[in-house]
Amino acid sequence: MIIVVKTIINLLIHTNENQQKMKKRKLAAIMFTDIEGYTAIMQRSEEEGMGLRDRHREIFNRSSDKFNGQILQYYGDGTLSIFDSVVDAVNCGIEMQIAFQKGPVVPVRVGIHLGDIIFSEEEIIGDGVNVASRIESLAVSGSVLISDRVYNEIRNTDHIDAQFLKKFKLKNVAEPLGVYAISNPGIVVPNADEITGKLQAQNSFKKIVKKYYLPALVLLLLIAFAGFWGGSKWSEYLENQPDIKVVVLPFEQSVSLDENESQLGDVTQELIEELSKIDRAMVLSRATSTVLTAGFSSSQSLISDQINDVDYFIKGNAELDDDQMKIDVSVSEQKDGPLIWEKSYESTLSKARNLWTEIAAEIGKEIGLKRSVEKMAKRANIQPINPESYKLYLQAKSQFNQMDPEAFQRGIQLMEEALDKDPTDAHAYAHLAEGYVAIGHFFGGSPDVFPKALSAARRSIQLDSTVAMAWAALSHYHTYFGMDWELAEYAFEKANELNPNMAYNHYHRAWYLVLFGRMNEAIEEHKIAQQLEPFDPFHTAWLGEIYRLVGMYDEALAEVEKADQMVKNNQVGQLVKGRVLLDLGKTDEAIKTFKEAKSKYNNYAQALLKAGRIDEVRTLMAELESMPMNHWWARCLAILYCQMEEKDKCFEWLNYPERHAWFPWMRVMWLPESIKKDPRFLGLMDEMNLPHPAPFKFDPNELSI
Repeated sequence: MIIVVKTIINLLIHTNENQQKMKKRKLAAIMFTDIEGYTAIMQRSEEEGMGLRDRHREIFNRSSDKFNGQILQYYGDGTLSIFDSVVDAVNCGIEMQIAFQKGPVVPVRVGIHLGDIIFSEEEIIGDGVNVASRIESLAVSGSVLISDRVYNEIRNTDHIDAQFLKKFKLKNVAEPLGVYAISNPGIVVPNADEITGKLQAQNSFKKIVKKYYLPALVLLLLIAFAGFWGGSKWSEYLENQPDIKVVVLPFEQSVSLDENESQLGDVTQELIEELSKIDRAMVLSRATSTVLTAGFSSSQSLISDQINDVDYFIKGNAELDDDQMKIDVSVSEQKDGPLIWEKSYESTLSKARNLWTEIAAEIGKEIGLKRSVEKMAKRANIQPINPESYKLYLQAKSQFNQMDPEAFQRGIQLMEEALDKDPTDAHAYAHLAEGYVAIGHFFGGSPDVFPKALSAARRSIQLDSTVAMAWAALSHYHTYFGMDWELAEYAFEKANELNPNMAYNHYHRAWYLVLFGRMNEAIEEHKIAQQLEPFDPFHTAWLGEIYRLVGMYDEALAEVEKADQMVKNNQVGQLVKGRVLLDLGKTDEAIKTFKEAKSKYNNYAQALLKAGRIDEVRTLMAELESMPMNHWWARCLAILYCQMEEKDKCFEWLNYPERHAWFPWMRVMWLPESIKKDPRFLGLMDEMNLPHPAPFKFDPNELSI
């Protein structure tokens, strides 16, 4: 997959005109630098941190200019640059590191890779950028790490010495990569066995052994045997599993406020979001933690299975008195079992985000996860926040958690009020952006909210490029409205890298993959969303719809049944069930199911059409055309006219000026071949920069076990 890396500034001014600017291909040495532990330094002393950053940039600029480097981006405490000459790039790295060790030491990591890129003023496209970033993450302060491709170019250069470390399997890089360390005098050579960074995570059997001792040994033998007939698939499946599953139960809260002050919103989500950034942890959603404390009978298999599969339960109490916040946190291995760790924390509201990061880091260390406090802090927004703004921010998030259009509108209003009080809060802009995306995604959502989502996401990224939700909102905007598909893919990956536990981000990416017919990937991605929110019928029933699209009808109905256990006769589950019945030729049952689901002008009308009840369909269509029109009704009419192969009317409604968020999925939904081959339909695909319709890419044998 080609990765698109765009600078933060270019994200903020991204326009269709910019996309058309001339690009050229070239082979370049790509360098990333980064100040190690910068956030921790800033927390210790902002003056020291700013001084180190200024010194870093001064030396970097001087050396880059001397060795003909081209600076593409400054990002906080790091840089991205390219060189025409590999030798120049390595010489630049050596000179910089020697300079960084003199005077006030600047703890900088340097990584260099040689790759073929497509380059313009706005962007640099190619796997090489991703690889260079991964190599830099492996470095330590004072070191210069290079890829084997760079080494091959400089190995005969007399004044440059290098030492092979080993081959590393880098995150999101297909093949293991040989990495070398420059070993000139004054340059640090790291211990290969102690290197950490953006590596492909290795699966741990810790949880299996802990719970199942002897069965774990049997499982290992079975896996070894499976190597003879499908070992690579088992290995890939197990490699991607997290080590530890965690649930943060809803915090108990007590608030002491003046009469005129609003209640503090739910703080549970704050800790969930910080824990979610820890490597190799699956942190279940806020909705799931609510279900697990709602008094459900343990005889319900969906509930009991999840409880039994959780490694650690985190409980807490939050007290707010004026602007002072006290947090008590505890950890146990069973939902109501003995505590294995507890601690109390205090902070002012202005430092609340730093506090949540500190709590998450200490919990992570306590339960055996490897991510250090320093690495956790690096992603934290260390800027103090306005206490009044933070209260409104928490209240807004509580509204968003209700997953209801009216609640979302209230949440948006509260988040805008929060930003009025603190217009520098990147987190608030990110949540506002996602709120706008959600509103636009609902059946009756107006498309005019999507440009607002883009504006808020860009502003959040400008303020703090480590806020995962901002990247998620950017990917969702382009998936449903902006249609910059490469940028959407990059933003999905960036959001997941910063926080792999956002269920809705995996859900939206699954449907992005469906749009391009990548069905195996779509199913796996949707399963992740379901694992993170196992009690959300939305994430279960829509997985059933993907199974239906590829003809796995038993699996589709099984997901519908699970969704029905969560919410009896939920609408999405009924829609999927009806579509399966329609595919199987059980038209009368499908009509009944759609009628109960109240999908009058969409699925119900399509089922009537398949049953040959044309007059009833015409009546519904006339009804619909007499109503005040919007983009959703126009979509329904377009589908019906297309299925009736009345082409002129079909394309009249397909060209309705406003388009619903689901409009691009016309590419993969069931429509007659005569419509999909019509030049007008192909023109719509070209307009949206989508490939022309093609069969799904799907192999049931490639699904994980």
